[in-house]
Amino acid sequence: MSRTQSPADAVDLLWQGRAQIGDEPGVYADAFYSGICVQFPVQLFAHSPTQSDASRVTFIIEVERVQVFDKYPGHVVELFSHVEDDGRSGFWREQSLASARLKQDRVEVTIEYPIPTYVSILIKIDTNLPPGLYDEIVIKRISLSSKSHYGLLGFRIR
Repeated sequence: MSRTQSPADAVDLLWQGRAQIGDEPGVYADAFYSGICVQFPVQLFAHSPTQSDASRVTFIIEVERVQVFDKYPGHVVELFSHVEDDGRSGFWREQSLASARLKQDRVEVTIEYPIPTYVSILIKIDTNLPPGLYDEIVIKRISLSSKSHYGLLGFRIR
């Protein structure tokens, strides 16, 4: 975890590296290839034991090589919460929280109160084009900005 600014607008680095998504493996030799999408698990922790209506978390995704043509919506960025299934004790389900479209080299996605503990960030190539024409992009960095929460990459046992 890295604090890069004052506590009022602190940015925590969750992950940094080079992950290529797209439909052509090996385009970027310095990035590992994950296929058409990649999903990062993040566990969130509140600074205070009680959340308030002011609780909010913004995820910042930074990439390279985005090319989106006018009529295409951009690449998918979706946040999911992982919550225990109400009807089945011990079973969990994924629930969509928020989404955005990646059209430039940076996108921010915000979630507000109530903030779940377990979140995953899905980054997926826009598949509105025919296979073979999918964009090849490199994911460089995922950060979190929040006054109410901090996060760690990966899920820990409760």
